[in-house]
Amino acid sequence: MVQPERKVLLGRAAPEGLIVELLKGHFNPRCLYAHQKDFPMELPGEAARPLGDAVVSYIVWDRELVLPA
Repeated sequence: MVQPERKVLLGRAAPEGLIVELLKGHFNPRCLYAHQKDFPMELPGEAARPLGDAVVSYIVWDRELVLPA
């Protein structure tokens, strides 16, 4: 669930081209969360985490990769 009004995650502003969303599911839970280092699911941030670990968490994601509902 994309939250267009939310521009900050973990006290950091999401750069242009990224959006904050509540991840409710993912078609491939083994796909890596590319922004884990800068916007970690939990601290300390690892270089990458599977998106399956982020379900029901807020993450940032590339705006152009979000599919319409």
